[in-house]
Amino acid sequence: MNPRHTIGTDPEFFVKKGEKYINAETYFPGSKEEPFLMKTGAGLQTDNVAVEFASPVGVTAEDFINKLRDTFNELHSMLPKDLTIDMAASAEFDEDQLNTPQAQAFGCSPSFDAWRLCENEQPNAERSNLRSTGAHIHIGSTGEDGNDFLHDPYGKVYTVRMCDAFHGIISVVLDTDERSISRRKLYGKAGEHRPTEYGVEYRTLSSFWLKSPNLVMLIDSLTTDALKAVREEYHEEIINKLGGADTIQKIINTGDYEAAEKVIDAVLINYMSEDSKYFLKECKASINKYDFKKEWQITATN
Repeated sequence: MNPRHTIGTDPEFFVKKGEKYINAETYFPGSKEEPFLMKTGAGLQTDNVAVEFASPVGVTAEDFINKLRDTFNELHSMLPKDLTIDMAASAEFDEDQLNTPQAQAFGCSPSFDAWRLCENEQPNAERSNLRSTGAHIHIGSTGEDGNDFLHDPYGKVYTVRMCDAFHGIISVVLDTDERSISRRKLYGKAGEHRPTEYGVEYRTLSSFWLKSPNLVMLIDSLTTDALKAVREEYHEEIINKLGGADTIQKIINTGDYEAAEKVIDAVLINYMSEDSKYFLKECKASINKYDFKKEWQITATN
């Protein structure tokens, strides 16, 4: 058996007109209640002030990348000529862009903390003009892949903890934008997730990992590593070698680059597949060099 998960995402993107961040509500169809079905099968909507789509599920990494590429192209073809997509993890919006009920409301569905085993406090939009984006990872089991634990409450929790260990800590050295730290004032702290019928929705990462296919390949491969750790029951060993739950959470929540580098080299590298090691090396060499449209071969014109 070669266990293989399913993977999907629901990335959010800001919209800009020149240098100003613009509320996306009036420019795109779809809502949480009634998403707009794109030609690629993705469900499009606006969420708070951002535009968001729920990707078609990928059954292989290559399949996932192809579906993302097609959806990015379709999204750009729908974009008004004077607007651009911006991948910042967080941004301050002017008051005139926040005067709608949707702009003052954050997602109504609760998220949970895999470490404290409790519901997370809901952010209050009225306290700040700061808004954030993310690209959650939706991890599922096909039922024939050896990952049946994704349907068990504790299996979901263990999977999220391993996502923190692999995805969360590694994101600290790859997602170095200060706006990613600001984002965690609202969303994306360590352990943040939602249980789903098919598995889990891991909510800690920003959309940085969608800047290139190589980053997507890395995230997919790290997902395989995380699931293997739970499936073969050495997830607690990894947590202990990383310094325990508090250390893992602190590294992610504070964006401690030096501590992340240290535990990657001393611990995580020993539990990563050869594919994960390869893509991590490639992605570290390309930090801050990604041209989104070039990476994704976006040819659509708006």
